[in-house]
Amino acid sequence: RLRDRLDQLGADRSPPDKHPYIIVEKILGRGEVLSNDWGADGTTGYDFMNDVSALQHEEAGAELLSSLWHRLSLRAREFEVEEILARGEIAQGSFESALGRTVDAFCDLAEDTKFARDITRPAIRRALLLILQHLRVYRTYATGQDGSPPAGGQFDAAVADAKAVAGGGDTAALDFIGGSFHGAEMDASPDSREAIRRFNQLSAPVAAKAVEDTAFYRYGRLLSRNDVGFQPGILSVSIPEFHRRAHARAEHFPHTLLATATHDHKRGEDARARLAVLSEIPEEWAGVVERWFRTNARHRPGSVDPADEYQLYQTLVGAWPLNLKPGDSESLKRFGDRVLGWQEKALREAKLRSSWLDPNLECERDAQAFTRAILDPSCSSPFLRSLCEFVEKIAPAGALNGLVQTTLRCTVPGVPDCYQGAEFWDFSLVDPDNRRPVDYKPRVADLQASADTESLLAEWRGGGIKQALISALLQLRQRWPDVLAYGSYQPLALHGAQKDHVLAFARTCREQTIIVAVPVRVARVCLDQPLPDVNFWDNATIELPDALGDVHWERMFDNHYTDAGAQMRCSALFARFPVAVLVRT
Repeated sequence: RLRDRLDQLGADRSPPDKHPYIIVEKILGRGEVLSNDWGADGTTGYDFMNDVSALQHEEAGAELLSSLWHRLSLRAREFEVEEILARGEIAQGSFESALGRTVDAFCDLAEDTKFARDITRPAIRRALLLILQHLRVYRTYATGQDGSPPAGGQFDAAVADAKAVAGGGDTAALDFIGGSFHGAEMDASPDSREAIRRFNQLSAPVAAKAVEDTAFYRYGRLLSRNDVGFQPGILSVSIPEFHRRAHARAEHFPHTLLATATHDHKRGEDARARLAVLSEIPEEWAGVVERWFRTNARHRPGSVDPADEYQLYQTLVGAWPLNLKPGDSESLKRFGDRVLGWQEKALREAKLRSSWLDPNLECERDAQAFTRAILDPSCSSPFLRSLCEFVEKIAPAGALNGLVQTTLRCTVPGVPDCYQGAEFWDFSLVDPDNRRPVDYKPRVADLQASADTESLLAEWRGGGIKQALISALLQLRQRWPDVLAYGSYQPLALHGAQKDHVLAFARTCREQTIIVAVPVRVARVCLDQPLPDVNFWDNATIELPDALGDVHWERMFDNHYTDAGAQMRCSALFARFPVAVLVRT
């Protein structure tokens, strides 16, 4: 209805607006795709935010990070365990009345259904809870009416998973509820429509409250994978899978929004990018963090939980400002105040030792005292030096990840969205920290100042290199609008020993082509700036399609690289700047 009405209004404008832009704030669960028949142009971008984050994590680190989390926290290795528990708690706690109304609706439906009349109310309640606990999307879009969308594979999987753990007496109730979504035993009756409507109205807020606002604060394997629209149980996606998803956007939603930071993120885009580096060096990270546990034992009150302490260390590493020195008491206090705001929210959202409804002030005071102590240079100098040294070591690789996600956001199919203040490095924490006023004066000054590639790299800590990259890529979109708005997406093949460390693709529209190549998971060779050691690339090359084999290219950022031939050498592409964007001349 919205699409139809906007199209009508657009047609009456002068000149006519043939296609008013509509995007939906929709979080897509694992394996879920946006329906093509809604008339929407895409989502607000959480799906891309998840994809680019997962691309920058190393799957080989998953097992060691899971073991480290379990050993330090004594909590479950798998996110799914936390999600199931949280969904059950939230459904029976925060949404008990809505759950009761949903149970009533299915009981009314059962009374009018011959084979279901003997199913008891407790059995229906248990079955609904099990389905809610195992559903991995926010809701179905079934309505119980003829011609409505199907419940979907995710709902059917939830019913199957619920059956696998249900008691024998609840199988009939699960079959009954599952069948009602498919119209298997009833004929789109008013009771059927009401029951399905109640379920959908319940499942969405249960998912939001249990997953984003509870389980995300309980599970701390690697916090860079705990954000809105993410699947923390999935650490990484492969380069081919990233290509597949980008190609699907080009085919179905070429104008969807692409976000990497929002008003609702748990930690800033560059904090996540830095924490992703830990997945590449899990052994070193484990040694460092276990040493910090020992070093800070003397400051630790008995009520501080090791799971919370481990998440605190990740937060300090991810959010540590690049100009913060371990002996700067005043700056440490300001930074500490921001961390304390995150800590209070994390403890209360987790709902294990404190909560918004029933704050455990003693527990929170102990946690705050511990945080203040370890950030006080007068009593924690060795820890602060170690923390700062570790951040210094991984910061260049984290900055490279930040530049890569910026480049992809502006060049893959979709419309890039830049959240307020994220033109510079974004090491913000969860709201209200990510909603602080933005100081635009230094951003304007940096944007107006001319700088060459070498000076940008030399001064990368200030964030100007990121803003200059955004500016250059937006100017590229202005210069070649059809290529990046409508162009095809073609993955490019890599060859050589380091072929798994480059993502490359071409965007083509008619005779215009743009090639993009970015490094992926190269933390070990980013030593003092966000630029991989050129010797790392060895014989790695990008293979060009035949149609592009004898073309000259204009390279952005340094104007030194032109090439014609069937292959491009990565050592040349990444010799002077961290990412490569080339335009057919």
